[in-house]
Amino acid sequence: MSANPESLFAAADRHAETLARQRLVLYAGANLPSPEVLAAYAPGLGAMPAMGPSFDKEQPGTELVSHFEVAVRDEACALFGAAWAEPRLPTATLCNLAVFHAYARPGDLLLAPDKAHGGHLSQRRGGTPELAGLACAELPFDAAEYRLDADGAARLVAERLPRLVMLGRSVMLRADDIAPVVAAARAVGATTVFDASHVAGLIAGGTYPNPLAQGVDVLVTSTYKTILGIPHGLILGGDPAQGEALARLLDARFLANYNPALLPPLLRVLLEMRSGAAAYAQRIVANTAALAAACRAGGRWRDRRPVPGHHPAGTDRPAGGHAVPHHARPRAGRDGARRRHLRGAALPCAFIRNVRSGDEPVRPCASPGAACHAHKA
Repeated sequence: MSANPESLFAAADRHAETLARQRLVLYAGANLPSPEVLAAYAPGLGAMPAMGPSFDKEQPGTELVSHFEVAVRDEACALFGAAWAEPRLPTATLCNLAVFHAYARPGDLLLAPDKAHGGHLSQRRGGTPELAGLACAELPFDAAEYRLDADGAARLVAERLPRLVMLGRSVMLRADDIAPVVAAARAVGATTVFDASHVAGLIAGGTYPNPLAQGVDVLVTSTYKTILGIPHGLILGGDPAQGEALARLLDARFLANYNPALLPPLLRVLLEMRSGAAAYAQRIVANTAALAAACRAGGRWRDRRPVPGHHPAGTDRPAGGHAVPHHARPRAGRDGARRRHLRGAALPCAFIRNVRSGDEPVRPCASPGAACHAHKA
């Protein structure tokens, strides 16, 4: 029997405040937008369809939608150093699907991260690429350092001659060395795509290398993880011709109407990131390092993989990031099968609440878990 609708509405009204004031959310794929971002939602913009390119839409009275599309593109390009941006798709998964259709054909080969190494369903074998008819093979992985095996991946690109190479994962403890892979892909005419959904805020703040600056062709991201927005998708790139090809696909075959009411919140969060991304990203890294240190001090750290504050071999630069790996232990009970499945898995935990300027600092909980009460310093 379903819950009473009025009780559900009341619980929904309380939920954001509960997350903001009574819980410390440690899941890396979540965040809370600012009140200004939430207030920017504009239902009137989505009251009627707005189909087609900016300022050449099928419906009259859509000029304001076009102005927002252009403004979002401009801000996104400025934030990430891109030449073009596509802001109309609602999720990064659909962004990836659009990229597959725009830059490959059924039967083409995609090299992508394996599920066991943090590859998302929208990136890998058995997931979204198969909807586009792509053949998939796994990129090699350095399990000791928990990062891409860059040299092995470059060799695989030269051997297999893929059409697309998908970089980025759902779990990235520190930046991969993607330069050899990008060079190898360029040599064989492959398009490189970087899914930055989990690290886009760090890229904007300069604590994670910008893949576009490293020569990646296309960057895909969601807007609600380390970007402090509401769920949406963005595609960006460095070659205007690729942006035009993607736009033609969307307008002709992939996208009819969408919800332009989400454009003002997206523009607002991009403006917030442009003005405060550096301090924000530094707080993420510092808070995550503090959580890792508290786990170690409390005897809860049993993972030898690199963590925030770890110095990779041969460097003096800490591996700053937003994720802390944690091994789940199986327990008896009704969900025992699921817990057994999670044994040994790397579960991303982020320490990213209270990171906007002016927020009170937070000290780590003595017993961090899936969610715990926040302790204000």
